[in-house]
Amino acid sequence: MWGIHAIVMIAVASVVLVQSSYRVAGQDFWRVECHSDRDSQQRNCEVIGESQSANPDQAVTLIYDVGKERFLGFSHPSPARVGARVDSHEPIELYLCTGKVCLARGADARRLLQQMRTGASLVIDFNGPGLSAGVHEMSLGGFEDTYQQALAHLGR
Repeated sequence: MWGIHAIVMIAVASVVLVQSSYRVAGQDFWRVECHSDRDSQQRNCEVIGESQSANPDQAVTLIYDVGKERFLGFSHPSPARVGARVDSHEPIELYLCTGKVCLARGADARRLLQQMRTGASLVIDFNGPGLSAGVHEMSLGGFEDTYQQALAHLGR
């Protein structure tokens, strides 16, 4: 007969297994990287968030390129599509995918940026070749401050 301790251990183990493939990043998740183009001397900053899950081995990086006003989504395995959803908003597709990166620009990038600046949670889902797929949830706590730091570095 199953004891209460065995049932609790099975429940805890199932929660741990589910959480290992669904990562939630914390406040310090977002960072800024700024650089200058050697030829044009123009400065640019990127706001970067990364998420890694242990099982299966998947990684997702989302970059907002401040100067070019676009989002780049990278994943391992290479994505065939990447979608981003902030809170309960409709997902926004990073639709131009080549190799290891998918891109959103124009109205889609502006809408995603605005939602991320005021949102609480970002869910990134991607499909790769074959049956590979992943879902990563990232906290947007700290995103707005990081974005403002990037703007300050660029004098905006």
